[in-house]
Amino acid sequence: MKTIITATICIGLLVVSCGEDVYESPYTPPKKCIYITKVISEPSGAKIELDGDYLGETPLEIEWEGWCELERICGGLFTRDHTVVALPIHSGQYTQRKFFSGTPFGYRHKVPKTIFFNMRLGPIPTRYQLDID
Repeated sequence: MKTIITATICIGLLVVSCGEDVYESPYTPPKKCIYITKVISEPSGAKIELDGDYLGETPLEIEWEGWCELERICGGLFTRDHTVVALPIHSGQYTQRKFFSGTPFGYRHKVPKTIFFNMRLGPIPTRYQLDID
């Protein structure tokens, strides 16, 4: 009797180990999509950098990879952090930065359709001087 049980168990293990994956995970990885954002500035011609890489002068378009989940509800979501910088081309203009979060386990921004930079915006003047002793 022990021989029959042992043989049955061995054949069962052999069949299971020779087959393909029996267990299928219910998790399906999220799908990624390509989104296009138009970058404009006032005045046009600002030099644009994305994550430290020069892209060109405004107006231009940026292609992003984003998560497609909940696309109908909230649009695409960034897959990682990005910083877009607009560099001035004339005196009286100031560098502008926009940050988009795509942290895997934190808040994720939606991929925008348009990014606008007003190159004439300057730093906020300080009206109060705080002396902390």
